[in-house]
Amino acid sequence: MDSEAVTWDIAPGLVMLFSRFLPIVVPIDMADNFGGKKSAPIGPETLHDDTPTFGFLLLGTILTIGASLFLPVAALGLLAEHLGPIPLGGCRSPMDVIRIKS
Repeated sequence: MDSEAVTWDIAPGLVMLFSRFLPIVVPIDMADNFGGKKSAPIGPETLHDDTPTFGFLLLGTILTIGASLFLPVAALGLLAEHLGPIPLGGCRSPMDVIRIKS
């Protein structure tokens, strides 16, 4: 068997080990560490998770992060369509629009 073939057989396995296995193990280990910690005593500075304030803060955080991930792509899509070549719907100058409509 060719030594180069063995290298190319082992390399994808190592890549899958490091790129798939470690990202699963690390959060599980973090959850285990957080599970072993003592909980903070309830006081005026703590935010209870059974109140409307917590729900609105969680919903606002989810919507803000979702919007920051989605809206730039939506805006860039319209911009790219406008600046793209004529067959794809874009135009190069205002005169091109006048020529196309007439």
